[in-house]
Amino acid sequence: MENTFLNSQEGIFIRKLIEIIESMDLDEFTFLCGDYDKVKTLDKLQIKLLSKIKENIGGINNINIDKDNGYILEQEIDLC
Repeated sequence: MENTFLNSQEGIFIRKLIEIIESMDLDEFTFLCGDYDKVKTLDKLQIKLLSKIKENIGGINNINIDKDNGYILEQEIDLC
């Protein structure tokens, strides 16, 4: 990867995004996306992709297991 991209706003955003996805930190994900959107406005496709990622992070963090019956209960997830 070219060094100029790594130090660009987009490169920094992507590196932080990868770290946050790996740590599954929904609050940090939301903060990072909101902060980046203030600097570089996200387009519809970017918002759609980030919403899917947030849904997956939120789904994993917000799993509610019915211990008596052994299945996962659905929860509403707030997207970007």
